[in-house]
Amino acid sequence: MAEDVNLNILARGTPGFSRGRPRQHGQRGALTAARYNRKSVHMFDFEVAKDKVLMGAERKSMLLSDDDKKDTAYHEAGHVLVAAKRHHSDPLHKVTIIPRGMALGVTMHLPEEDKHTVTKDYLDTQLAILMATLRRRDLHAPQTTGAGNDIVAPRSWPVRWSASTA
Repeated sequence: MAEDVNLNILARGTPGFSRGRPRQHGQRGALTAARYNRKSVHMFDFEVAKDKVLMGAERKSMLLSDDDKKDTAYHEAGHVLVAAKRHHSDPLHKVTIIPRGMALGVTMHLPEEDKHTVTKDYLDTQLAILMATLRRRDLHAPQTTGAGNDIVAPRSWPVRWSASTA
């Protein structure tokens, strides 16, 4: 394992993994490192592995128009802007508009600590972040079907994931 690997960040980004998932995560990280001819597994490799395990493989064959890319970027930016303005938001970890699985883009927040119970303010913030893109007319962007999947996310995703299928 390379020196840049932060186990705290890895652990915070993989809550609820079952017994086999951490091993699968490590194996996929090692495969990614091998693909780049590295002798040690770096944080980048673990991040790629986590994305693949949680969201599916990159859909490189999916060709998006410039308008679809722009719309997905606005969609994800909406989540980021609302999270930045709310006091009870988890820190932002990653935003991408690379299609994976059914999602065209993803915004990911990582909690700073495990949460066994949450407050109403925290839940209100999570809902506000997920529903941020329903107010798209304020950004002069057309509404799309992508916001519907922010509320109906697969059960395997932690609450703090929001995926767009704009």
